[in-house]
Amino acid sequence: MYTYCLRCGHPIGAAVEATSAQPVTSKTDHYRRNAVLVAAGLFTAYLLLLPKGTSSVQPASATDAPVAAAATVLSTTRAPTPKPTPTLAPTPSPTPDRAAAQYVDPRLLVSDPKAFVGQNIYVQGKALNVEQRAAVAGGLFTTARAAYTWIQVLAQIRGKDSFTNESVVVELVPPDKTFLKDECYRVYGIVRGTQTVRLLLTGAEREVPVIEGYAHERVAAGQYNLGCVNP
Repeated sequence: MYTYCLRCGHPIGAAVEATSAQPVTSKTDHYRRNAVLVAAGLFTAYLLLLPKGTSSVQPASATDAPVAAAATVLSTTRAPTPKPTPTLAPTPSPTPDRAAAQYVDPRLLVSDPKAFVGQNIYVQGKALNVEQRAAVAGGLFTTARAAYTWIQVLAQIRGKDSFTNESVVVELVPPDKTFLKDECYRVYGIVRGTQTVRLLLTGAEREVPVIEGYAHERVAAGQYNLGCVNP
């Protein structure tokens, strides 16, 4: 039995059965479907507005190529890091040591003074000339140096008579004012180079070895007071 609607005259039961036969759609599904349709529409519009041949991946600009090339050149031409050079220990200089001084044949010393520069040696013979020289202050054309005793020694040759000798110069530092001319000495020192001396009798000049003396001692004269004892 049906109940009829008073306004439209249709049976209420039939309407209910007809309506219940239709699928029920919730509000959430309705909103989801609308959102999908809107997104699809926006994507379609984007594709239509996109210029032909345009890609979403942009190529590198023209100015990027030189920068990349320069970076490549720098990376390939960079010099390798040099290895540290080991520091060599300085060669020790001879120290004034009387016990370590070596006898050198004066003939060898005179013939090649540079070969003995820096060596600790001793010579023995008679002092031909002795001068006490004052200290020199440094200036524009002069080198400062302390006072010293300048001695010209007739250095004797071992195994030879006293007349066989060579002239060498000794500069005693500090000076010794007791050093006497025509006396026999053994002088210890370091070879420093050469010096020009003038012979009193002839006035001739010659290069002779120079020894920087640091010690000396008196030795006996030779037989009949000729020269000094053999070194």
